[in-house]
Amino acid sequence: MDQFYWAPSKIWNISDTGKLIINGEEYDEHLGGLFPRFYFLTGQGTTLGRLLTGFRGEDAISIRKFVNSLLEQRVLVYGIEDIFDLFSSQTPLFSPYNQFAGALYSEAVNREIAEQALRRKIAQSDYIVSLEDVPLRNRYELERCSTRNFNLEQAVSFRQLSALLAILRERESEGKRKYCYSSGGGLYPIDFYLYVKKERVESLEEGLYAYIPYTNELHLINAAIPEIEDSHYFDNRNIFRQSAFSLYFVFNAAASMPKYGGLACMLALLDCGAAMHALNVRSLECGLGSCSIGEMNFARIARHFKLDVNQRYLHCMEFGLKN
Repeated sequence: MDQFYWAPSKIWNISDTGKLIINGEEYDEHLGGLFPRFYFLTGQGTTLGRLLTGFRGEDAISIRKFVNSLLEQRVLVYGIEDIFDLFSSQTPLFSPYNQFAGALYSEAVNREIAEQALRRKIAQSDYIVSLEDVPLRNRYELERCSTRNFNLEQAVSFRQLSALLAILRERESEGKRKYCYSSGGGLYPIDFYLYVKKERVESLEEGLYAYIPYTNELHLINAAIPEIEDSHYFDNRNIFRQSAFSLYFVFNAAASMPKYGGLACMLALLDCGAAMHALNVRSLECGLGSCSIGEMNFARIARHFKLDVNQRYLHCMEFGLKN
């Protein structure tokens, strides 16, 4: 597929001095003359050949370089847009309401954000009902917490890993396919990739594996990835170094967008949350600790996953034996 599109989250304008600006980056003035026509053509989907034909009087080499630059920066995309780029477009829309905008990050600011988030007023009411204080007895409800320090001396057993991933596998019940967590339309569009550290999981070589839920198998797709630690931001690198393996959640649009269109992106996030919850519960039962990684530079290692244009990274979890 050689047809590309202008990514919906990317904005452009022409400055007072005539400069073309795309997502805050300036381009040569002569490229501004291509707009807004360039934007409308790519918004509908086009190819490099059609663009060159449409701008026959322009410098073809310059247009080629421009298109390649926009493809590298994900302004032009071949498949669905990166989920994080879609959400980032909401940041400026919220800025007038953000009382912490411009505040230098610090522990004090972080505590204040958490305090306001957890004690926010949701609604005004003159009729208030206090519920009974019913104690929790479920082990998961009482013991669940993120594990940020893992046991480096002992490897995770192959059985423990198998028991954890059993929560993601496909089973058959009364002639129907059955999974242990919910998914919109029963399509299960989340692909799972496992990165195993050297000598940290019994009977498994270091490397990147794809988990196949309908056969309950791990397929090795790449050996050790030297730069994988650097894909994590500084605060999370120690968690990565200590964990026995990482589990990556990747949205496969081909599984659910034929049915749900753009809504499939939102449903994929719900599916991801359901799978995360199931894995958190299961990890306790398997004697493992888990930690969700909120943000990472997945683009740094994406090529090793051999994803197609409609697979998009969503989330990462680290697992290992608790200290």
